Amino acid sequence: INRVKMPFKKYPIGGVTQIIKGSNDKIWISTTEGWKIFYPKDEKIISYSFGSDYLVEEEKSGDLWIGKSFGGIYRCDANGRITNFYSSSPQEFTKPISCFYKDSEGRIWLGTKKGEGGIYKIEPNQNRVVKVLQLNGNIKDFYMDDLGVLWIATFERGLFCFDPAKNIIIKNYSSHSQNLYKTKGRTYFEILPDKRGNLW
Repeated sequence: INRVKMPFKKYPIGGVTQIIKGSNDKIWISTTEGWKIFYPKDEKIISYSFGSDYLVEEEKSGDLWIGKSFGGIYRCDANGRITNFYSSSPQEFTKPISCFYKDSEGRIWLGTKKGEGGIYKIEPNQNRVVKVLQLNGNIKDFYMDDLGVLWIATFERGLFCFDPAKNIIIKNYSSHSQNLYKTKGRTYFEILPDKRGNLW
């Protein structure tokens, strides 16, 4: 929305859960009934029926990563071909996805919902999902800092710092933690870095 020149305008799209700006001026919209492509210039909407989805990210190639809210992770290329990912062949990965993150090395990190609370990864050019860590909480967000430490935001479990190289948790910021790592809260929804390297 151009806040100076355009008024707010309503479009016939309900149950919106996520909006992502894609390439070629298109907008990806995740809804409770599937996902849609919206072309603002032409006001054109294309719908795709793929169940209840959690739209995550569009690659520079135009490929789309889709995390299923009821289980599974998929990749859809620009021609509509869908790649399924597997926990162990031939068993398809069916965990409910709560968050998604691609690091600078091209690895895909997946968080799952409360009741499962696992952290998984997909190495570049592979279609296998590997379990990395079990936290037994709702994973909300990821961020990897310049030192290669993966920060993990959770619901009611605090903020974790995980070292992928050593495969260990090195810090846990929470109201239950002690000394330097004790915080007032234990629920974190997002991790946002600023230009100075601070995390919010």
